[in-house]
Amino acid sequence: MARRGRFGRLPRVSPGLSQALANIAREMQNQRAQNLMSAWEKGGTFEGQKATDELVIKFWKDRLAHVDKQDPLYDT
Repeated sequence: MARRGRFGRLPRVSPGLSQALANIAREMQNQRAQNLMSAWEKGGTFEGQKATDELVIKFWKDRLAHVDKQDPLYDT
């Protein structure tokens, strides 16, 4: 007779990597935005370029281009 058992505290189903990767990507985007805004406020550089008004506007327009217009947070 075959026995079935669990050893240790292993989960029955291993968690998928897709959610973890999506969270990492989201955090990277948020950190880039935070770095840009901080550099812009303090007159510094962002990724080797001077953080100017034009750079900030271009950055946010590029981010907005990837947001669905039906998204409730589109306007924010």
